[in-house]
Amino acid sequence: MPEPELILDCKCALGEGPVWHHGALWFVNILGGELHRFEPEAGTHEVRTLLDGVVTAAIPCTDGHWLICVQDGFALYDWDAGRLEPIRGLDDPDPGNRFNDAKADPSGRVWAGTMSMRGIEDNAALYRLDHDHSLRAMVSPVTLSNGLAWNADGTRMFYIDTPTKRVDVFDFDAEAPEPHTPVRNRRTLIEFGALEGSPDGMTIDRDDNVWVALWGGSRVVHVDGRTGERLGDVEMPASQVTSCCFGGDGYDTLYVTTARVGLNAERLESEPHAGGVFRVTTRVGGRPPHLYGLPADR
Repeated sequence: MPEPELILDCKCALGEGPVWHHGALWFVNILGGELHRFEPEAGTHEVRTLLDGVVTAAIPCTDGHWLICVQDGFALYDWDAGRLEPIRGLDDPDPGNRFNDAKADPSGRVWAGTMSMRGIEDNAALYRLDHDHSLRAMVSPVTLSNGLAWNADGTRMFYIDTPTKRVDVFDFDAEAPEPHTPVRNRRTLIEFGALEGSPDGMTIDRDDNVWVALWGGSRVVHVDGRTGERLGDVEMPASQVTSCCFGGDGYDTLYVTTARVGLNAERLESEPHAGGVFRVTTRVGGRPPHLYGLPADR
């Protein structure tokens, strides 16, 4: 694997959720409530603080807005107008839970998972936000919902509940009629060792193989999406690797986000670029992200 290159030394406390959209890399700094827009070739970097709280994910919408996941719900953000509009709350009986990672599926619905901020096990869920803003729990219980990806034909969904140390795969049917679930037949794709770090965010390439960020593991792992075979590791100069996505004109560059939260002064001295964004040139590329489809009458 080639060496990662630091392209943005932004020192995010918790950089997450990278997505390539309209010629730029977008990502969030969860603990800062920020949405970042970065154009690697031009070197332009703009940061918007959306609210005084957490912003856990940003998903591009079909109408040009951004769907923003906040602690206890969803909002729409108009980048040009700088306007944030709440659209849906989370009906969760535990106020100690918050949203975490989220992505749109091939049919344009958003899957967003929660986690306990108090470290309670099996107290969270993976939800689906439909086009009409209705919300339904699809996978439960989970502990710390994280990375998501779908294969090219939309028949498999990859999923990470971080404390399990696994990447799991479901059979997926986006058009499954209610009340049937679109996910079934959950099984393990790969399980990581106790000392390797914990699987966090991930992306998928054009060959339907997944790239998994290992929090505490200083690496991104390339995994065969069918067999679970480990195809290679990208060693990172930051231990808390959070997520990754493909981007660039041909979606042939892997962009990787990292974090610095929880690192003491000694660790930060040895990882001066923790919280930055890196890029890696790989032999395979990815695909454009799925967009969230808003209600037709909006």
